[in-house]
Order: sequence, then structure tokens, then C-alpha cells
Amino acid sequence: YAVLEAALRSGELDLIVGATRDVEPGSSLATEVLFEDELSVIAARHHPLAGAESVTLDELLGFGWVLPLRRTPARALFDQYLSRQGAAAPRQVVETSSLSTIRGLLLGSDRVALLSRHQVYYDEEAGLLLALPIRLPGTRRPIGITLRANTTPSPAASLFIDELRAMAAQLDIK
Repeated sequence: YAVLEAALRSGELDLIVGATRDVEPGSSLATEVLFEDELSVIAARHHPLAGAESVTLDELLGFGWVLPLRRTPARALFDQYLSRQGAAAPRQVVETSSLSTIRGLLLGSDRVALLSRHQVYYDEEAGLLLALPIRLPGTRRPIGITLRANTTPSPAASLFIDELRAMAAQLDIK
């Protein structure tokens, strides 16, 4: 995120789309939340727990995990969730923000990953990945747009932002 933020501040990027970060008053950046999303535990269709009606945290902690990097909003929410549950962090962890790496690790093993279901929509549709039947209360995070605060986006960026707003308005977030 730090690399993206630096590129945004310098004008190399027009915007960042993803989990929003807190912005200090008077910052040169501004955020707009499009929707909130709850994190899920994602696994390959062949995972041993894939057919279960429900899954417990204790069952999941016996598997290897693919987690977001430390100091990311998703990881902080997951760590807080574990703390509220009185659970220790998973012992076998790969940390990455690369969706292609996460996908490869899940498809090639019995690992589970912490992701938004929106991030694996097409893999779910294709029958490759699925969300395991466990909720992670308290892991909702704002997803939106981060822009330079005192500039007007280019016409192309403005059109893209309008499309993002329209798509977010159509989401059926429960």
C-alpha cells in the first residue's frame, strides 16, 4: 500500500481502489467508501472441509493459512477476531497480498485463506474456490476509493469512478 500511496501522491496514479485507510484531517489524500465487506475463509473446492455444513475456528486452525500482510486492515481485523475468540494465531502462515499467489496456494494444497468473497467471485463461479461455512464477526472493512484531496480526477478517472459507484450500488451486501 505504501508504494501505491506514494505513486498516488506523486501523480503517477489517479486513484487506489480497495480497503480504505484512515486519513488524517488536512491530508493530501481523501477516501470515499463504496461499501463494507466482511472477510471470509476461502478454500479450494477439494478442501477436506468443503462439504461441511459448518466449520469451527478450532478446525480451521489445524490447517495452513494464507494471510494478508501485517499492518493491513484485513490482517488487523483477523488478529482482533482471534483475540476476541481467545485463539492463538495459526502456526503455518504464508503472508502475501498477491491474489494469483493465494489462488495457486489454495488450489495446490489444503490451506485456507482470509479474503473477501468479492476477490474470488470468478473462481467461485468456475467451481475452483469456495467460502467455508464460518462467519468472522467483526471483520467488516470499508472498501472504496482513495484520491488526491485537492485535485480533480482526469475525465477517464472520473468515468471509472462513476462506474465503480454504480457497481457498488448494485452489490447485494448482507
